[in-house]
Amino acid sequence: MSATLWKDEHRTKDDVVAVGPEACKVQRGMHYEVRRYVIEAGKLDEFAAVWRSGVVPLRESFGFRFHGAWVLETSSEFVWVISHDNSDSFDQANRAYYESEERERLSPDPARYIVRINEAAARTAL
Repeated sequence: MSATLWKDEHRTKDDVVAVGPEACKVQRGMHYEVRRYVIEAGKLDEFAAVWRSGVVPLRESFGFRFHGAWVLETSSEFVWVISHDNSDSFDQANRAYYESEERERLSPDPARYIVRINEAAARTAL
């Protein structure tokens, strides 16, 4: 059994991101966000490397947890799921992350690769 995060008529079956109960460890009461970025053409692998080496360890130092990241090559998209203890702590930690000197010093800045951002709070359905 799997639950599709999204699907639309512009995507091929290879582009659909699906997670099932065995792949997704969720906890009730946590605040989750699904983040979907369109990345500059030809820069998807470079963005993913910068994200893994900079964003992941820095966000973890602010108490965030990562639940997966996916690359959708045909549409140049990068999708990831992140969580924090609850919505208040998520907002506080997110603000602290973006205001930190460490975030300002990330080089290269991962934001320079992003063409469009879609972020949405999510709740578990499993």
